[in-house]
Amino acid sequence: MKYCLFITLLFVTYTSMFSQQEQSSQTKKRYARNIEDLSSGQDEFSRINFSRRKLTEFPAVILKCTNLEELNLSQNDITSLPEGLSDLQQLKSMIISGTKITSLPNTISKLKELEVLDISSTQIASLPDLSSLKKLKKLNISQTMIKSIPQSIESLTSLTELHLSGLKTNSLPKLSA
Repeated sequence: MKYCLFITLLFVTYTSMFSQQEQSSQTKKRYARNIEDLSSGQDEFSRINFSRRKLTEFPAVILKCTNLEELNLSQNDITSLPEGLSDLQQLKSMIISGTKITSLPNTISKLKELEVLDISSTQIASLPDLSSLKKLKKLNISQTMIKSIPQSIESLTSLTELHLSGLKTNSLPKLSA
């Protein structure tokens, strides 16, 4: 009986500790849907979804969100991305589809954790060197102005999805199976 009570008590204590840790990590990872959400505690946000917010420029406050993992700025009138985007070292997903962006900053190559990059339906005409994005799994460049796909895409060994619909290109890169 003593052992049963001890094991039950140990299980309850462990479960309680685990639950507190889980709640703590969930409160640290917050989700922002508008700029006002970011007015304080930027380090707490791991996901930002500002799609369809009628933004005309990249909100500079986003660069202060150093723990940001997911960024969605799709369907806005943003025309450029800042070079400081490379400060978002934890960024895993960036969706800028349907914006008026015409180019990606070269510093995008410093986003070593990036797994998803969606630039579809933008005015982007060329890609910077993406070869250092070793964790990139999904790249969507559909419906862009890109005419030539850079050879550097061949070195993206984690790439499992490459979306190219609507491109006016004559050559495709060699991708490993």
